[in-house]
Amino acid sequence: MSGDYIQEFVDVDGARIGVQVYPEPAGPPGAPVVLIWPAMGVRARYYRPFAAALREAGLA
Repeated sequence: MSGDYIQEFVDVDGARIGVQVYPEPAGPPGAPVVLIWPAMGVRARYYRPFAAALREAGLA
């Protein structure tokens, strides 16, 4: 399972939001896109293995 992602930051209304972007999965283009929004009190890194598994399953 690959955990490679790119950390980007977006400025919205004076707040800076970190976004972890995983590369497109191998296979045909146009894979469904999954957006994971962390729950309150749960750090985003908790979801990294889940995001990597979704990518391995062919989801963007």
